[in-house]
Amino acid sequence: MEFIREIESKKDLVLKSIEKYGCFPEHHFNHFIDLKEEDAVHVLVLFEDDMSLLTFHYEKSKTWWIITEPLAPFEKQSDILLQFLNHVFEKEQAEKVLCEFTENFRKKIVELLDKEGKLKARSPAYSLFWPIFEMKNWDNSLTGKKWKIIRNLRNYFLREYEPELVTDINTTSKEELNKLVKKWIETRHANDRVDDEHYYNVIKNGFEGCDSVRIFTINGKPVSITAGWKMPNSNNYYSAIGILDYDYKGIGEATNIDDLTELKKKGYDFVDFGGSNKGLFDFKLKFQPHFFYKTDFFTIIKQKEI
Repeated sequence: MEFIREIESKKDLVLKSIEKYGCFPEHHFNHFIDLKEEDAVHVLVLFEDDMSLLTFHYEKSKTWWIITEPLAPFEKQSDILLQFLNHVFEKEQAEKVLCEFTENFRKKIVELLDKEGKLKARSPAYSLFWPIFEMKNWDNSLTGKKWKIIRNLRNYFLREYEPELVTDINTTSKEELNKLVKKWIETRHANDRVDDEHYYNVIKNGFEGCDSVRIFTINGKPVSITAGWKMPNSNNYYSAIGILDYDYKGIGEATNIDDLTELKKKGYDFVDFGGSNKGLFDFKLKFQPHFFYKTDFFTIIKQKEI
């Protein structure tokens, strides 16, 4: 096990691990870079045969954050995770490890920790729901009664505001995009967790690593951003960013329809519309995803602290 902190200079190691084992939306180098908070340090935890964990170390609080499932064959994921956990609690004086895993993987880890008896996984602090669209079944025409409401809202937005679509981010001011993000964050519900720095980092870094960026402007001012990337070892797409100015009626319907329609044209098999709390997930259900999965955010601590 090797802890590598000079991530940007070791990009080849991260990419090699992702190319071999990547399968989750967060298995993405630029996303890993953009997630960094001011008081955190990127750490690639590298194992044999290019297996790895994408983590952050908060040195002052003695906290580690594992952003998603290990980059490893499925049958080895729990083994390398346990190696990491035992090491950081015994050798790195960790006080807690934050994790966000799919529901089934979390349950597997909880069972293993309970069996070992040294560490304890707390109950999830919150859960996110991830809608998935199968593109062969997505109806670009939105015909029929079941699409009437969102079709009318999309048409209202396009007719009333006459937005312009921008796909060249170099023609849009980063300052104006940051203003949109700030306004969007301020309109979110208090219990809706938003990683502020992540979005500002994406803009600062020019959406590097994104395979699609679509910005709607009204009178030259950006009012929405959708962006994402192709997931590794698949023909699937992760719609990672959806930022809206809610002053404009129908903007959510219009931008999501635009995104799905464009992604179907590009030939993706499945589109992951991102983790959502209950309120946002209810909104995404309007677009009739074909199935969904759940992730849990939880904390691992030493058993004696319970």
